[in-house]
Amino acid sequence: MPMQIAQEIADFFAGKRDCEGTQEHPTGLFPGLSFDEYAAIKAINWSTLRWCGHTMRHFKYHWDHADSEDTDATGLGRLFHLCLLEPEAARERLIVTPRTYFTLESAQDGVTVKDAGDGTFIVASGRGKARVEYSCRIIEEEGKAYIAGDAPDGWARIIEKPWNGNANACRRWLTDICDVGREVVSADDLANACAMAAAVREIPDATEMLDGADVEVTVVASDPQTGLLCKARIDVLKGHQLGDAKSSSRGLAWESAARTMKYYAYAGQAAFYRDLYDLATGEKPEVPMFRFLFAESDPPHCAAVYDLFDVQGAVSQEWMDWGRSLYHSYLQQVAYCLREGGWPGYNQPSASVPPESMELALPDWLKLEQGSLE
Repeated sequence: MPMQIAQEIADFFAGKRDCEGTQEHPTGLFPGLSFDEYAAIKAINWSTLRWCGHTMRHFKYHWDHADSEDTDATGLGRLFHLCLLEPEAARERLIVTPRTYFTLESAQDGVTVKDAGDGTFIVASGRGKARVEYSCRIIEEEGKAYIAGDAPDGWARIIEKPWNGNANACRRWLTDICDVGREVVSADDLANACAMAAAVREIPDATEMLDGADVEVTVVASDPQTGLLCKARIDVLKGHQLGDAKSSSRGLAWESAARTMKYYAYAGQAAFYRDLYDLATGEKPEVPMFRFLFAESDPPHCAAVYDLFDVQGAVSQEWMDWGRSLYHSYLQQVAYCLREGGWPGYNQPSASVPPESMELALPDWLKLEQGSLE
């Protein structure tokens, strides 16, 4: 590798190109790392590398700004992962948002009730010197609620309201739950995630791979062509075979799955993970495979398993060849941009020249569609 490129790569991972801090990490296989520990490793992962398929400016942005919040789609996908891969952790960590909460209201004319914001209520009557105030709170036990405090009987009553994240009682509950390390999810999202996980486990080949497997395993290795440090978080690892759980809003019949594989470049991920694992461990099974465990995110949450075999003669090997060529080209582009010192956008051959206008041609796939309509 030319010395200049090697130095550019070193500077990139040392945070000298407007990247945030770095954490040095050895190469190899690292089971048991938390997601935060994995995220702290300053290395290129597929979630960031795939943005090269848009522009190199997209890659650089996502390198500098790691996603920190769930969208609805990724939130459900993450729940599905947890329920499928770590069901015991899901039971310990997750708690469902209640559908209702208890609060107090006045039960008599001339009596006011105010939520003090600290778990207590001020029940008052009268004005001026004649005003009297009492402090009370709601005690919940075994699904029932009653008023505790010194307010006279009949001045206030408990009512049950639909859950409202802006209500003081709901905010207090959420704070208490988060303080003890629990994660709050909606009943609908949890039900969907559990149904998706159950659908996958109905498939014998999926259950066979999941039972006794290591899950969420971190692998770190240097790409031999560019020297770039890369990492992956393997969903399922068993007998040197790799698997990944995917939620999908599209159909999972094989034609639809093939379109999804192309659209989301999942074959690039499969080849990237497969090669990183082989590099980091030196272990390669006789018939290397990458298994996708798909589940539909919408009811009835049907599931499907699709395998990509990385062996000559397999019908799926063309996917692995395509994916390997894809991720190699992406890493080469990253190395090139490091050498040139810029990150071009659309219709821009390099960062040193401005974007160009481009005549928009009719793509071949649309010509085929147009011909079928004539």
